[in-house]
Amino acid sequence: MCTSFALHAKDESYMLSRTMDFSIEMAKTVTYIPQNFHLIHDYSSSEMYQTKYAYVGMGALEDHCNIVFDGVNEQGLTAPIRKQ
Repeated sequence: MCTSFALHAKDESYMLSRTMDFSIEMAKTVTYIPQNFHLIHDYSSSEMYQTKYAYVGMGALEDHCNIVFDGVNEQGLTAPIRKQ
């Protein structure tokens, strides 16, 4: 089970953190994708899409197919992958 928490600082900024307690080996690489980068939708398709915002996260980039487990884009939107 993963644990998440957010801190609200005195300067009104927020910090988000979480543990990655999975029973499988997870990504250990910081991945950066710039604006307007062309990515493959998924490994089972050759469909391409273009990023609108740059983002950074923990994951891997292989042959223009990006896998990000946790990340945040340049607008501050963040999203984790959750295992049920």
